[in-house]
Amino acid sequence: GFYVIKTHGTEFATGGTPDLLACIKGRFVAMEVKLIKELPKKPTTPVLSNKQYSTVQLATIDQIKKRGGTAYGVAYIAPHKKWILHTVGTTIGLYDLPEHELSLQALIDRIMCEV
Repeated sequence: GFYVIKTHGTEFATGGTPDLLACIKGRFVAMEVKLIKELPKKPTTPVLSNKQYSTVQLATIDQIKKRGGTAYGVAYIAPHKKWILHTVGTTIGLYDLPEHELSLQALIDRIMCEV
């Protein structure tokens, strides 16, 4: 099983804290969620890349990974109502979408298989 909490960015929260913090099969998993309202017009334009994360978010993800946790970027593709699992540090392009598009349940199942 798993346990997930949604964090909220406020003036009292630590900057860069990922949106979702989870315990999956006893492992710490952090997920930074990005909303993609429309797909890029050019197929060569990345759908999701490190450019969508702030410097503080990337530093936090790096610290989580250095300490043995797992961290992902998760993109919600609004027009398709699908999720993309993004390993931060890689780029997912438009041509990669079919194999990476997931329902929310499939996203959770895939993360559970990877941790």
